[in-house]
Amino acid sequence: MSISTKKILQFRKFEIIFPRPGNCRFPAQVESDGGQWIDLVDESASRENGHKRVVETKRIIGFRLRVKVMPPPGAPASAAEIRIIGAM
Repeated sequence: MSISTKKILQFRKFEIIFPRPGNCRFPAQVESDGGQWIDLVDESASRENGHKRVVETKRIIGFRLRVKVMPPPGAPASAAEIRIIGAM
């Protein structure tokens, strides 16, 4: 999924809430103002099972976020809520 912030931000923290607990994993990338996709956070090897994750991120400046949700077997790839904490 892709999310536009509509403004250029310095990303600092990323919060994602999944519809149900389970080992959902995800990498997230930010599109820089130069058009390059840069890794923001990589939770693709996480063993967390909670339905809410708050992750400190690299301090990257960009305006669009791309997240690939990898759910546990048999579950749909989905997110109930995503929050981006950053500075303008």
